[in-house]
Amino acid sequence: MARLYYFYTCSLLTCGSTAVKTLDKQKPDLFILDIDMPEMNGYELAKIIRDNANYAQTPIIFLTGNATKEHIRRAIEVGCNDFIVKPTSHETLLTKVSNFLAM
Repeated sequence: MARLYYFYTCSLLTCGSTAVKTLDKQKPDLFILDIDMPEMNGYELAKIIRDNANYAQTPIIFLTGNATKEHIRRAIEVGCNDFIVKPTSHETLLTKVSNFLAM
């Protein structure tokens, strides 16, 4: 069976304020956010992303170790499309990313 390989260009940003500054400079096809980030948490960043008309429909995946029902509820409230609990496998992450990018 032949394997398919996907290549993605990623930008790794270490804090939410840096991500906000790049929203007008880059046009990501998908966001992967953690809940716990310096300066601004993932919920705050997701809300800013959703409030930007350019990204209102861009998929947001939370990849986090915070897996309580409250964390999941808050992530859904701010508009996340999927929630992955760390640790996870590369295969799980890549499958979810490719599913959203294939839409």
